[in-house]
Amino acid sequence: MLKAAIVGCGAIAGVHAASLKGMDNVTVIGCADIKLERAEKLAAQFGCPAYSSLDEMLAAQKPDVLHICTPHYLHVPMALQAVKMGIAVLSEKPEGISIQQLDALAQAEDEGARIGICFQNRYNEAVEAAREHLASGAAGKIKAIRAFVTWNRQAPYYTESGWRGTWETEGGGVMINQAIHTLDLIQYLGGYPTHLEGHVNNHHLKDVIEVEDTASIYMRLPGGIPAIMYATTAFAVDSPVLIDIVCDNMTLRLEGNTLKETKPDGSASTPVRSAEYGKENPDGKCYWGSGHPSLFHDYYQCLEEGKPFPLGAKEGAKAVRLLLALYESSKTGKVIPL
Repeated sequence: MLKAAIVGCGAIAGVHAASLKGMDNVTVIGCADIKLERAEKLAAQFGCPAYSSLDEMLAAQKPDVLHICTPHYLHVPMALQAVKMGIAVLSEKPEGISIQQLDALAQAEDEGARIGICFQNRYNEAVEAAREHLASGAAGKIKAIRAFVTWNRQAPYYTESGWRGTWETEGGGVMINQAIHTLDLIQYLGGYPTHLEGHVNNHHLKDVIEVEDTASIYMRLPGGIPAIMYATTAFAVDSPVLIDIVCDNMTLRLEGNTLKETKPDGSASTPVRSAEYGKENPDGKCYWGSGHPSLFHDYYQCLEEGKPFPLGAKEGAKAVRLLLALYESSKTGKVIPL
């Protein structure tokens, strides 16, 4: 039985808790949050102690795994604190908010730290089906990829958080918080880009946040394949994320957690995999997808079997390195080689 602890007991921690409750090889031994009442509420689900800080929890408990669900700027410092104590880490995205943080975590992994990063959308059924189409050759070679994330975030989302909306603590805006999952899927399905150019803007919350609410990206994937992406939190609603992968034999459309294939003659299949948008994740928000339980099961199985987890520090850093290149391109007006 592996012992887990959770630091940061906000909304996403509830999804971690729900997934852990469904695992018979894990027991939660502690929950920590600077707002003790939040830690107490989460801890009550497991009958375990609550703590007001990570330091306090690690002084009293020695978990096998630390789940990090805190604000972005704390992910790497807390991960490094844990791995120095021999504790494995499963961290929410983004892995870090700077190249220095990413490099520090990669070094820790090279030195034997067991690190996992939550890009749970890789485990969504529709994404797995798309990857199977591409790997089998059924779809043919990729010709182009486009992706759209059009969501809504208003001022209270930032002002009531205590950390969102600044470069220092959030590390960015729509790209690092919401659209990073889609950026990760582009490189996961299409290959890591060789060049990137893009722009970020703040359109609808100019007096509230200093980070971007809108971004546009142009990338070249291996072989010169073009990939474009648009993301914004200035839309009216949270629409399903759309990713089109145009291939020689068909176009694969990922929309929410549905995959459809359209042949060059325009004929379309029924959905290959489908879940009603808004119903995939009863323990959280619909746009978090359905992949957390599968990712957690995979991570803990890798720990027990002594195998490397596919979404470790170096793999989890890829999307962050891309969005940091985007911020550099927007600032300098240059194409960034990768």
